[in-house]
Amino acid sequence: MSPLLQSLQQSGPLAISILLLLLICSVSVWTILISKILVWKKYRSSNTDVLRIFEEENNLVQFIEQTKQCSEGPLQRFVIDANHEIDQVKPLTQSKIEHRSELIDLLDRSFEAMIVHEELKLRTGQSTLATISVTAPFVGLLGTVLGVIDTFQGISQLQSVELTVVGPGISEALVATGAGLFAAIPAVVAYNLFNSYIRDSVEQIESLSLKFLQRLHLQFLLTNEKKN
Repeated sequence: MSPLLQSLQQSGPLAISILLLLLICSVSVWTILISKILVWKKYRSSNTDVLRIFEEENNLVQFIEQTKQCSEGPLQRFVIDANHEIDQVKPLTQSKIEHRSELIDLLDRSFEAMIVHEELKLRTGQSTLATISVTAPFVGLLGTVLGVIDTFQGISQLQSVELTVVGPGISEALVATGAGLFAAIPAVVAYNLFNSYIRDSVEQIESLSLKFLQRLHLQFLLTNEKKN
């Protein structure tokens, strides 16, 4: 039997509970990590397609229609939501040019709210990663303390400092510490990695939002000139 299994067999109920908790944390981290990597891979492809269509298609209506055919992603969802907002205020687009400027400001505020909503959606799972990255080492430290306490209790009861007395407690302590780090380190890496992805996606949405509004404003101006 391996030393690790032997130390687990000799651990008390509380120490076992701590190790099980850390195991659950570790499984949660890797589940979030793998699922978000797969999702972000799809999102990156979708964002690339939306930006390419925007650069190639000057007509906003055609751009929106082509974007709807793209796979789901942050930019694709933003364009669909933006189109919904434009449909809501479409009757006002026939108003005077000064009122259209106010309409652009209204859409700008709506787009800002949509960006915040999209960022919150992208941050799903981040709080779990942050919590595990902070708490897992301390939970492991608790297991370490319990192992040391058991060791000293064994020494006091047997009045011996032989390795057979000290070893199990030290082993239990090291296992708990290692389990805590095994859960925390991937959580920290994943949290920082996805924070970077989220920041890049939000910047892409903000950039597209500004360009979208500029193109919409230009379209209003051209429409007004044709009428005059």
